[in-house]
Amino acid sequence: MPAQEPSAISPAVEDYTKAIYALQLRGEQPVSTTALAQRLGVTAASASGMVKRLTELGLAASVLSLSGAAFPHALEHVSGRLVGAVFALGLIEAGAVAVLTISASTGYAVGECIGAPHSLNNSARGAALFYGANVGAALIAGVIILIPGVPLLSIALNANVLATVLLPVALVFMIMLASDRELMGEWANGVWRNRLSATIVGFIALCGGAYAVDSFLTAVHVL
Repeated sequence: MPAQEPSAISPAVEDYTKAIYALQLRGEQPVSTTALAQRLGVTAASASGMVKRLTELGLAASVLSLSGAAFPHALEHVSGRLVGAVFALGLIEAGAVAVLTISASTGYAVGECIGAPHSLNNSARGAALFYGANVGAALIAGVIILIPGVPLLSIALNANVLATVLLPVALVFMIMLASDRELMGEWANGVWRNRLSATIVGFIALCGGAYAVDSFLTAVHVL
């Protein structure tokens, strides 16, 4: 079906898609017309009618399952096939980079804690634990993704919330290391760099706290 012109996407359609997205953040997949009606304060018949409208626009399948591969498909109808394709490539690239970085960081952390060899410069036989943790983390993630009906969007957002909340703690330790003159020598942070770094960490902590509160309120159905 050809992509819809942006003008075909009315404010009502946008309201419904936002409501569907909010409901999916709560783990409701697929979103029912009853839940949609309650969210928007309309009758079930009105919600059902809008779902039919979404179907006519070719958006129903992608909007009612607005996660993963459905995002690029939904964008095709709003902004064209090229935008959807570019977004899909971005998802693939982000997933590939995430698998590499997260699994590798797991391997480095395990090796560091146990005192085992943990470097990509080592052979698989010489750093079996490091490479095993790498592959194991990727396999666990793959198994979770393949579980039927698992709320992938909620899992991804909750992981982001946790990472955002913990990030300032890691940054504080980085600033401490960067300020250690015995370790860094002439490259150690000065007073103004530390003040700037502290300001940035404070701002990140504030944003992370707001994100966590917003996610919590959404989870308990306040938002």
